[in-house]
Amino acid sequence: LPICLYALAFLSRGHVPGEGPYGERLNRAIDFVLSQQRRDGLLFDLRIGPWSYGSATHTGIYNHAIAGLMLAEVYGMGDAERQERIRAGVSRAVAFTLGHQSRFNRNRQEQGGWRYLKLADQRSDADLSITAWQLLFLRSAKNAEFDVPQTAINEAMDYVERCFDPRRGTFVYCIVSGRLATPAMAGAGIVSLSM
Repeated sequence: LPICLYALAFLSRGHVPGEGPYGERLNRAIDFVLSQQRRDGLLFDLRIGPWSYGSATHTGIYNHAIAGLMLAEVYGMGDAERQERIRAGVSRAVAFTLGHQSRFNRNRQEQGGWRYLKLADQRSDADLSITAWQLLFLRSAKNAEFDVPQTAINEAMDYVERCFDPRRGTFVYCIVSGRLATPAMAGAGIVSLSM
C-alpha cells in the first residue's frame, strides 16, 4: 500500500514513469504492484484468512482499490510492453471490484456498496469507507477509458446517498451497524459525490 501512495504523490508532482529523476522508481513501483495481482484480479498477494481487524481480510480490499487507482493513473504513460501489462491488470482489477459490489446481499439498504473480502459475524454488507475507495478506483479507470458500467456507479452512488444522515447533517460509516459519523466519513461521502 505505501508504495502506491508514494507513486501517486510523485505523479501529483508531475513525475512520470520512465522519465526524469524518478522515472525508474515509478517503473519499479508499477512492476511490483502488478506482480502482486492474483488470478482473480485482486491487487493484493497475502493470504486471505478469517476476518479480524488489521488482517489481510480487513485491509486487502483497501489495498486493491488504492493499487488499482495508481495503475489506472499511470495507464498511458511509459513503454508499450508495460502499458499492455497495466491494461490487463487494471481490466482484471475492475472485474474484481465489480464482482465484489453488493455480494453479500443480506440488506437492501446496503446494496451498491462494498465491504471486506470476508465477513465474520458482522451485520453490515457495505461501508462508506471501502465504497469511497472503490469509487475512486473506478472513476480513475473510467477516465482512462476502461469499461466501467454506469449501472454499477449508479448503484454505488445510491448507497453513498443512503449513508447521509439528514438529522446529523453528515455521512455515516455503515447504515445497518456502526452508524459512526466522523470527519473521515464526511470526507468519504463528499469525495464520492463529487466524482
